[in-house]
Amino acid sequence: FACGMCNGFRIYNTEPLKEKERQDFPGESGSGGAMGGVRLIEMLYRCNYVGLAFSNNPKYPPNKAVIWDDVKKKFVIEMEFASEVLAIRLRREKIVIGLHTAVKVFTFTQPPSLLHVFESSPNPHGLIALCPSSDRQLLAFPGHSSGSVALADLGQPDRPKGQSANLLHAHEGRLAALSMNSRGTLLATASEKGTLIRVFQLPQQQQQQPQLLHELRRGSQPARVYCVTFSSDSGLLCAASDRGTVHVFRLDYNDQQLSQRASGESQQQQHHALEASPATAAASVAKFFSQVTSVARLPIQPGVPTVCAFGQDSLGRTCSLIAITASGNYLKFKLGPGSISDQVHREVYTNYLDMTQDSNN
Repeated sequence: FACGMCNGFRIYNTEPLKEKERQDFPGESGSGGAMGGVRLIEMLYRCNYVGLAFSNNPKYPPNKAVIWDDVKKKFVIEMEFASEVLAIRLRREKIVIGLHTAVKVFTFTQPPSLLHVFESSPNPHGLIALCPSSDRQLLAFPGHSSGSVALADLGQPDRPKGQSANLLHAHEGRLAALSMNSRGTLLATASEKGTLIRVFQLPQQQQQQPQLLHELRRGSQPARVYCVTFSSDSGLLCAASDRGTVHVFRLDYNDQQLSQRASGESQQQQHHALEASPATAAASVAKFFSQVTSVARLPIQPGVPTVCAFGQDSLGRTCSLIAITASGNYLKFKLGPGSISDQVHREVYTNYLDMTQDSNN
């Protein structure tokens, strides 16, 4: 994972926790200070390219996004926009930039070429989900209506540059969190109310309609959901909120079962249009989904932005949950097999900001 700092950035190995890279940017000649805080940071997998956006920097104002090459130790791509950059997402062949009311897609080349421009509703949280799979180039972001998700397949070779994205009506209120599983077959969403998380199965073909699989009950009190994340096999989902809790949910379908389910139901869904009214969408998928409550609730620092993800053992089985907070805390919870709620304990609690490359264990 990567952490933006007031004078640069740091990159850490997640498990075991270890600082891997530290990059400080000096200020302009004669300024005596740092270049300016790194406001956004996005890694391209584990390779040498890092997407950055700065704050309080005359050379790199908030409306600029840059790509840093950590091998060459220099900026290799710079992009300037008419408004503040709110999100950066990277694939090996594409750069995706989130703005306040638009999402722009570029080639990962020097210089970048503009491929697509999509309009969105106001997106202050910079919500964008980009499938990392080499088999699918699916992009999700807030649609033009409140609570909707726009879906675009960037891998379509004949997709017109100005073609609009398809819409999925996920919530009545504005979106607060958005996440896709690694294969691009599931989408999880949360609204600003934060009491429900919805999980949709995404179709393999554009003319098919996403299906609501689960409504996950986070709680009855409103909360700011910071992130939602699937496990590698899509059998579990975790959600962190400002209520000081990470909820873990067990889903009914893993990746293999989803593939079988999709092939068996594709013929039934082909006649449905993807874009529908909220009432029509709810009626058409009501028979497919189940409501699920969390199987574990793990304590974290309340009110502090937190990201969370699942860890794996040497056999690829989900064995832990890791939470990383903006205040510098690293928490690792051990998940036992079977009934998760009975076999969870906190294994590590430390501050990753106190680590240095020289002091790593």
